[in-house]
Amino acid sequence: MLLTTRASAQENRLNNNSPEHSEIVLFSEGLKRYKQFNFSAAIPWFKKAAEQGDAKAELYMGILSYYGLGMEQDYVEAAKWFRRSAILGNARAQARLGGMYYSGLGDLLMDWKEALRWYRESARQGDPRGQVRLGCMLFSGEDVVKNVAASMQLFQQVQEKADRGDDEAQYQLGFLYYTGIGFDQNYKAAINWYRKTEAQGNTECLIQLATMCEKGWGTYRNKKEAKKWYEKIISLGPHFLWYDTAEKSLNRLNGD
Repeated sequence: MLLTTRASAQENRLNNNSPEHSEIVLFSEGLKRYKQFNFSAAIPWFKKAAEQGDAKAELYMGILSYYGLGMEQDYVEAAKWFRRSAILGNARAQARLGGMYYSGLGDLLMDWKEALRWYRESARQGDPRGQVRLGCMLFSGEDVVKNVAASMQLFQQVQEKADRGDDEAQYQLGFLYYTGIGFDQNYKAAINWYRKTEAQGNTECLIQLATMCEKGWGTYRNKKEAKKWYEKIISLGPHFLWYDTAEKSLNRLNGD
């Protein structure tokens, strides 16, 4: 009865159109639930804030849609929200939209020139994802004049942010060491950065952590730790992007 009363009170607060329910307050309520990994409860708060034009709420609606957190995984929906937020100038959304153009996800055709445009906008504002993805294109000369010096400068900026504790920078630095773009491939450094960003609540790195522990990349093969990461992925719900992969991998490990 108490839980029902609380849920009803929260619904009334959400549906209340009083001035105190500005997009800032709505976003704050959504973010609080998001950080508690209560994604389905965060959605209505983010959505209402997004409908009022809050760029950060639009970003998070895109993230939830992209990864299938608390809702069906949907690249088309993710692209819609990322675009809205990106147009309003949100650097994180600009990097995300660039990534979707780069891979041609959802209803977006693969378009590296458009990806490059959004990566530049994001990097210009200092977003680590935008800086790394722009740096990768400059490093390899993908649809742009190759410029290794400029790419290394961007990577160095991300390194500095990671050292200061920026969780997105830590993830991106892990990605660079994992792939060996701009740095010597170093799985040990990669897994160390992935562990640091995961400790701050990053869920994007979970599949890398699970895979690396299972295969012994950058660490000794650790079946127990791999199972822990696969279980954490599964705990994020059946719509999560890597749920099926994690479930199959966990079943395989349990059968060994």
